Amino acid sequence: MPKIPAWTGKTVPALTKESFYDELERLESSVIVVEALAVKPPSRSAALSDAIQMTDRARDLVHSLMTVARARQSLNATDTLAITWRADVRRWSDRLETAATKLLDAILQLPEETRMKAPFCDWLSPLTAIKRNKSDVSAAVILPLTAMHAHLVSTMKLRVPLRDGRLLNLSYAQATAVLKTSDDPYLRRSVFSMFNAWFGEHAPAFADLLNAMLGWKLLKADRTNGDFYREALASERLSSPSFLAMISAVNARVSEIQKTVTYRARLLGEARLHVTQILSSAPRADTSVPNDFKTIDAVIEALSHTMMRADPAFAAFMDEAKTHHWIDAKQQSGRAGGTWCENLPAFKAVAIFANFVPSTAGAFQFVHPCGVGFLHRALHGESALRKRLPFSVIEIFGMLAETMLERASLRRMRGTSEEPAIVWQMLRRASNHLLMIPARHELLSNLYRARRDGVLSVSDINALSRTAWDKHFGETTDGFDQYVWAWKPHFYHPTNAFYDWQYSFGYLVSPMLAKSFEEFGRTAAGGDLRAFAIDAAHMDCETLLMKHLNRDIRSPDFWHDAITEALKAIPTK
Repeated sequence: MPKIPAWTGKTVPALTKESFYDELERLESSVIVVEALAVKPPSRSAALSDAIQMTDRARDLVHSLMTVARARQSLNATDTLAITWRADVRRWSDRLETAATKLLDAILQLPEETRMKAPFCDWLSPLTAIKRNKSDVSAAVILPLTAMHAHLVSTMKLRVPLRDGRLLNLSYAQATAVLKTSDDPYLRRSVFSMFNAWFGEHAPAFADLLNAMLGWKLLKADRTNGDFYREALASERLSSPSFLAMISAVNARVSEIQKTVTYRARLLGEARLHVTQILSSAPRADTSVPNDFKTIDAVIEALSHTMMRADPAFAAFMDEAKTHHWIDAKQQSGRAGGTWCENLPAFKAVAIFANFVPSTAGAFQFVHPCGVGFLHRALHGESALRKRLPFSVIEIFGMLAETMLERASLRRMRGTSEEPAIVWQMLRRASNHLLMIPARHELLSNLYRARRDGVLSVSDINALSRTAWDKHFGETTDGFDQYVWAWKPHFYHPTNAFYDWQYSFGYLVSPMLAKSFEEFGRTAAGGDLRAFAIDAAHMDCETLLMKHLNRDIRSPDFWHDAITEALKAIPTK
């Protein structure tokens, strides 16, 4: 059996208790020095520059230790030590940022010519603005609530009946992996039924958590006199016209996009596609899973080869990730669900987490964080604030890796027995990002509006869930994902007001970028993927995509072209 990669204490530094506290002590020392400098900031620009660079190194360490805490809890969702670690790091991070605001005041006293030079300019850029009004409530209340969601779902222990009468024991992570990647329709339906029964039983607890998260985010916006939706977009470096143009284009073509669901139902001989099949791999795994997607090593090789067209350095990055064990893809009880990639800038490393299942869907779930990892690695030479990229930008890189592998696989598999698997995968991705994600965004938007009028009951939330689903899927499905608001961790994100539409954004931008790389080997600006990544750290989304695609994303025409490009290779008749 192929070996599944896993992290070690050496390759993901500070993952062990002893090494974490060694690094935390290093952070404490750095913060104390920065605080001392901030009491009376240096007047000379050279000395002030040194203080700023020391602050940025401390920020990199903060981010790295937060990633380590997330990694530890992802390996064991019940690990309370990881929660303690986050609190410890957050305490020193808050002190660091308080000191940083005093240094910022000193920067503002410098001559303009000096302020416009590195490292001062990064602190003054609108894209990296330091938030002066921080709330202790977020660290004291919201982060523990997010951790509570992870803890609650980790208590799931399902006993799922199989065809032969045996019972299959599944954790939350294992159950979600089955629902996302298994090609066995009977197993998926059995797990879905038990999964929903469990969340139905525990729905009041999740409703309480959700009400707390929604209420806090609304209250925070009101107290800062902020426009809730405008601020949510500003933090993503995206203008309202661009966002509205994307949403309107998707809504205008819902009936066309729904064919990605109805076509698959016909392939299965069904009038409607069962809800459990929307995100499934192609059925009949023994005949349809391509060899490229059966092992981690095979997926890495296929991805590295495909991404050569965008940037030869991508293969070197994947070799580095394998060699240094930056990837953990084991499936085991107690792990968190899903996939993610986070930066470890203080250690010049990244952490990639997955629950790999040898299937077409499992392969593409793994590919996504690899694309994000390339972005993080490309920016290790940038300042700490430039590394803080919005989710909208991050998703472009994850989606691009999926899109380019998808398109290359379809070209290679045309006319072979493997072709149905990749066609199904393309239909699956389109359904997810142009129907499922917009439905989730609609639900969350409506939850915010309803929450302003008071606490929401389970029945209130379920009714809104039904309404959002029907708007996007119509009558194309058998059943709906009633408890998505309870099981999906995105609804409990501690900072982002919305953690959904960014997937659709990245999905639609990615085929336009892929087309450029496939046809010309470069973007419209003549750059490779690394050059695109560097610009992403310095530009808003409109400027970035105007430079590298020569298109105005504020125009609905761009988004209609993107939808057409995403769907053009997919049969729906």
